[in-house]
Amino acid sequence: MMSRTVLLSAAATCRQQRNLRRLLSVAPYSAAAAPPPLRPSPPAPTSSAVSSPVPANGSASAYCATSAHSASFSSTSSASPAGFPFTPARLASCAEPHRLFTTSGSSNSSSGNGGSGGGREGTMSGAAAAAAAAAESAAAENDFSAADLVIQESTRPKPPLSLRELKFGSQFSEHMLLVPWRRQHGWAFPVIKPVAPLPLHPAAQVLHYGMGCFEGMKAFKSASGIIRLFRPDKNMERLASSCHRLNLPPFSTVELLECIKALLKVDEHYIPPSHGYSAYIRPTVIATTPFLGVGPPTEVLLYVLLSPVGPYFPSGLKPIRLLVDSQHVRAYPGGVGDKKVAGNYAPTILPQVQAAHKGCSQVLYVLKDRDVGEVGGVGGAAAEAGGAGGAGGAGAGEEEDGLIGESGSMNMFFVLRKPGGARHGTGSVELVTPSLDGMILPGVTRDSVLQLARSWGDMDVSERPIRLKEIRQAHAEGRLLEIFGTGTAVVVQPVSALVLSDGTELSTPVEDATLAHWTNKKPGQAWDKPEDWEPLSVAARVHRALMDIQYGLVEHPWSVKVE
Repeated sequence: MMSRTVLLSAAATCRQQRNLRRLLSVAPYSAAAAPPPLRPSPPAPTSSAVSSPVPANGSASAYCATSAHSASFSSTSSASPAGFPFTPARLASCAEPHRLFTTSGSSNSSSGNGGSGGGREGTMSGAAAAAAAAAESAAAENDFSAADLVIQESTRPKPPLSLRELKFGSQFSEHMLLVPWRRQHGWAFPVIKPVAPLPLHPAAQVLHYGMGCFEGMKAFKSASGIIRLFRPDKNMERLASSCHRLNLPPFSTVELLECIKALLKVDEHYIPPSHGYSAYIRPTVIATTPFLGVGPPTEVLLYVLLSPVGPYFPSGLKPIRLLVDSQHVRAYPGGVGDKKVAGNYAPTILPQVQAAHKGCSQVLYVLKDRDVGEVGGVGGAAAEAGGAGGAGGAGAGEEEDGLIGESGSMNMFFVLRKPGGARHGTGSVELVTPSLDGMILPGVTRDSVLQLARSWGDMDVSERPIRLKEIRQAHAEGRLLEIFGTGTAVVVQPVSALVLSDGTELSTPVEDATLAHWTNKKPGQAWDKPEDWEPLSVAARVHRALMDIQYGLVEHPWSVKVE
């Protein structure tokens, strides 16, 4: 086995030799913890990029996404140490060799761990925290780039997709994107490799303290084979915001998006070219530091999965019933309700199960008046919404009134006819959704619906606090015209009734013919002003418009081609 001294000598011409020396002084790599492939030295320019498949002898094939060069490195080569598939010459050709050493999941070779993955840092002193902040600031300058992307193709292709068997979130493409981060080195080179389990240490912070966040977005393919993303910049911005809230390291949203596009190209046969089908994209960032303590992570993993999915409603839009729940709280002022963090979702499972026992598909969360009123400023704003009073009534009134939030993982919308208003026309009908008060997730579909509705100009569009009391009053007066939710997975979800705790239903009957009238319109017709004779369905209309954009049936800046 080649000694670490020889490796250091071979890398003497590298700018980052000091970082390499620090890393190699920790522990040698074993075959079980081999680093990802090295980006090959740039060859002489050629006409086009070529991706070589993995050779049949089992050696790994790697190529740089921006290079025409492809090279195979045997994991058992006699010219390099076991588990280290690079010769000293290839190592020396890299300007930043320290970025090749990425966490493999064991974390036993991490600096400061002593090789055990046990006590690690214990409690963090003030000096240690200051040092950590300085290290993170320096590491932030060492971002990853799509130009350094390395691709390892699968040697065992999966059988062709069966569209009939697609179940949301249960099937995955062949490859995933991985980008590890370490405090002392920053982000490593991004790698696309076959999907495989992540070997996390049992003490990984994400497993104990929920230090993880994620995104949900989709890729669509037209009949001509063009792949499109829908407003991906908004998802990247939201992921960065969630990471910041959890003190996870920053990254370039532009570079991550380019890496995701590369992943889509590698697995493009997992994006069905049929209307209603798509590839669900799940970017995720988790703290992998093996440390039984609450503190800033020293190791992080960013990864992206693709999951081919079919239509949420194979036979068309179908309304659901929601159980109004004021006993459980999804988000609270000052919390993380406006971030897509893991801890926001697990607590919603029990209320959803309870709702199912009452014949409802999901829960509409309502924050009680007494809870809202205790938080300065929020309660007052909520109390003024719709002319409602202060703290609410007693007994059932107290239980069944409060600030309307989200439903499961959906943003909520209500269509109200103003007192004395006509069916159509600005000033007569209001589309309203809860304002972004820190408890509401800034959904990409939510924002898209708001912008579309405002551009049409035939209804008033509002973002403001909404109290359940206002909705109950509108229902009693026959002014509650429509309820629907929005989200990446479902796009638009009509709601036929809100079920209160005493069994009372606030129903908004949804006619199949009305939904079909709008969903069957030709591409682009959703933008036309409705005729007086046309049935009102804001949900179906925006659904038709969003599908037109997502599948490229109309030209729109929200539709981003993957080229």
